Amino acid sequence: MTLDAMADPALVLLIVIGTVPGARPHGSIISAAVNDALGRGARVLVEERPDDPSDAEAAALADALRGSAVAEIAWGDEAHSHVRLHVYLSADRTWYDRDVSFEPGDALGERERAIGFVVGAMIRETEGITLTLPARPRPIVSQPASPVPTSAAEIVVAPPVHEEEPKRFGIDVAGVMTSGIDGEAAALGPSLRGRVVVGDALSIDAGASFGFGSIDAAAARMTTTRIVAGGRWRWLTMGRSLSLDVGLEALVVHHAVRRADPAADRDRWLAGAHADLGAGWRASELLEPFVTGGLDAVSGNTPINVAGVRLAQIPPFRGVLEVGVKMRF
Repeated sequence: MTLDAMADPALVLLIVIGTVPGARPHGSIISAAVNDALGRGARVLVEERPDDPSDAEAAALADALRGSAVAEIAWGDEAHSHVRLHVYLSADRTWYDRDVSFEPGDALGERERAIGFVVGAMIRETEGITLTLPARPRPIVSQPASPVPTSAAEIVVAPPVHEEEPKRFGIDVAGVMTSGIDGEAAALGPSLRGRVVVGDALSIDAGASFGFGSIDAAAARMTTTRIVAGGRWRWLTMGRSLSLDVGLEALVVHHAVRRADPAADRDRWLAGAHADLGAGWRASELLEPFVTGGLDAVSGNTPINVAGVRLAQIPPFRGVLEVGVKMRF
């Protein structure tokens, strides 16, 4: 039977374990491989934890989700030379253990893809289904899964013929809309950021945006330049495509206000911070549309006076909505 021939869609929860994010297996890579192994109808959820849950807790979670399986995945050493798999299958309410070992020359991404295919194979083997692996990665030589407490089987994964380096750099292109909180700061304009991916869930970025608006009370035009630098942390991945993240950035803002009659202008630089929550949908390896909603906070307000009379102010707090696409290369 081929991969697409599973009778029922499976829902699998992957719990990746590590004391810090950098010590955890990459859930997005593993979940994609599990999905490939189980077929297009499968659904895979990823949860990151600093330590492993109890067997009773994990089994109860599988029942609550009406899931087919829960797989706990943790590296066995700092060199990532082997991984421990602890898999619960709802069909027979049994735990299965397996250790997977790797050759020193295996790339990290290929190791994690192999982990996903092994998890998928363990789930399918219990159903008496012969697994046909796709060409990527190369075939995995393994023994049938054994229920606890049988000693774990050792698996050696052959290195791939071709290694594809993960894409670490990117550009974010977006439109930005701002709105003042207790003041005049409505503006709309473009945004551009450069991004460097430093881990499976962490990236750093820097960029700028421009906003164009008006202050009707003063009959003036306003231009706002925002310069940001900071990072983003992806805290939840759902399936192969949807992810939720949080961003925190240092912020420098330049307000420029111009009035034609009578002619007047004012500009001001302010420092502050920006925080937001975002959602992204991975359309392909290169493109990820995203949306974020957050808050700018700067060190003070900017009063707008005409003939000594304050007519408006640009407040220190502004809501920020950003919609765009992330491009990796």
